[in-house]
Amino acid sequence: ARERAGQLAHAKAEYQEYLRRYPDGAAAGRVGQRLAALTTLDSRPQVEAVAQRDGGMVWTSFGGWSQDYRRDSTSIQSEQFSTDFLSQSMIITDGDYSLRGRGERIDLQLRVNAGYMYDLLPDGPGSQTRVSLAYAELADRKYSLSGRLGRQSKHTGGVLGTFDGLWLGWQVLPDLRLNLMSGYPVQSTRESFSTERQFVSLSANWRGWIEGLEISPFLISQTYDGLGDRQALGGEVRWYASGRTVVGMVDYDIDYNALNMALLL
Repeated sequence: ARERAGQLAHAKAEYQEYLRRYPDGAAAGRVGQRLAALTTLDSRPQVEAVAQRDGGMVWTSFGGWSQDYRRDSTSIQSEQFSTDFLSQSMIITDGDYSLRGRGERIDLQLRVNAGYMYDLLPDGPGSQTRVSLAYAELADRKYSLSGRLGRQSKHTGGVLGTFDGLWLGWQVLPDLRLNLMSGYPVQSTRESFSTERQFVSLSANWRGWIEGLEISPFLISQTYDGLGDRQALGGEVRWYASGRTVVGMVDYDIDYNALNMALLL
């Protein structure tokens, strides 16, 4: 902020203080480049040019995986008969991987959480693939915009779980965010992409009336194979204070004139 305001001496002091406190910090490389630019260049246009050049993405990746074997066998014995049978023999592999890039303006994340169940029984249910998450997320700090595309999970805006689609968010004001979600609900993470059901949701997140209080009204419309499936109007309330938590939700179907859900915790 000091550098962008033209206060280069103050900016140098801030960069030097960062490197003194966090010589091995995540931003140490970028801070060192900016400090070098301010130290060696004496004109504002040159400083701005270097600042734009060194504003590349800093990438990090992390994740993990697990694998286990599950075997279920049953033995039944009585006076009339006895039997032993194997109901499950399966190798289960799960993994979660994230790749994140952070820049001066843009943040990017790619994430996949999936598993594979390999069935070893010749007459078993068969091998299955499970995909819980698979999305790309982009955030633009300049315009306060963010978006996520792919398989994801949400429990806000009238959306109650996993879906394949798009989420967009716009921080209009410090206390107000507008959200748009659209896509195809996923009944099971073992299912592939399906377009039978589709929905559109509009919602807002508003804070500022009371400290720790957030109110989120929403409107959602869903169809099933072209027919009206759900038209709901509702809202969510979350209040977090010292020693107190209040969570509430109301979901009313304006097409069927019926209450879908009312919750207070």
